[in-house]
Amino acid sequence: MIDFVVNTQVHIEKHIQAALVGRDYSVESLLAKKHQIRGIIFSPMGEALSERTYALHLNEILQLGTVQSLSFRRVRRAIKDLNLFLELERA
Repeated sequence: MIDFVVNTQVHIEKHIQAALVGRDYSVESLLAKKHQIRGIIFSPMGEALSERTYALHLNEILQLGTVQSLSFRRVRRAIKDLNLFLELERA
């Protein structure tokens, strides 16, 4: 079970990071805030999600696309609400 959860989290995190980089957020900023981002994605109510929920979130990313997923929307909402500060890539 733990292997499945960690593996699923890694896949979700990679998709979210790629989508944020695609929206011009800096890789350095993402790395500096990785623990905060993980908290937003994986324990939005302060507790870890269930194995089933992680699987559903990854499936949603694969079927609908990352930016349409609940996980990405949570990160985007945290940025919008100024609860997460990410730097943009410098041109």
